[in-house]
Amino acid sequence: MDPLAVGEPVAERVKRFTASVDFDQRLADVDITGSLAHARMLAATGIISASDLGQIEQGMAQIRTEIGRG
Repeated sequence: MDPLAVGEPVAERVKRFTASVDFDQRLADVDITGSLAHARMLAATGIISASDLGQIEQGMAQIRTEIGRG
């Protein structure tokens, strides 16, 4: 079923859209670690700059902190 189906109560759409949030939070640390490894590879091969990598690392650290705070 399309979660954006017309005529469906908004609350039901929201419930389905956010149903995986608890599960996603459990995977967040591993996802961040993988994303950082990927960004570091991109920097090592020259695809992104060291500055871009630094910004990505800072952003991921902030996300990790926010998730840790709930």
